[in-house]
Amino acid sequence: MGKSERRRVPSRKKGTGNPNETVDALGYRRMVEGKPGARRSRPTPIGNILPQIIARYGLGRKLSSGRFQEAFRNVLTDLFPRDETGFSIDDSYRILGLRGGVLRISVTDAPLMSEFAFYKGEILRRMRLALPEEKIREIRFTLINN
Repeated sequence: MGKSERRRVPSRKKGTGNPNETVDALGYRRMVEGKPGARRSRPTPIGNILPQIIARYGLGRKLSSGRFQEAFRNVLTDLFPRDETGFSIDDSYRILGLRGGVLRISVTDAPLMSEFAFYKGEILRRMRLALPEEKIREIRFTLINN
């Protein structure tokens, strides 16, 4: 007999006495419900799964972006009260997010960006007061090219 002919022939016994074991079509014994004597795992609590889902799909960033938007809007209404023309700067900026302690805000026009840069220190101070848990250390404004 050559090496290729010395194969081990699987056992074809069906009655092994273990209720978790079955024999497949080729005659190999397979475990149906895990290892015998092993504890069954408990279902994972939903509280352990939700943070993973939120992180995977970026839902946390979307929720915190809304908080930044609201806080920044409140800061702007204090610093730049509306005049009699009713001009609103709400459509002139967009919060890009917070990364590494740097809050990034995009602005649509250069004069408004210049105005924001002038009040940058005051805006930063008020944003820190409005959102102390976010640890904002700097604000950067970028110009959107339309």
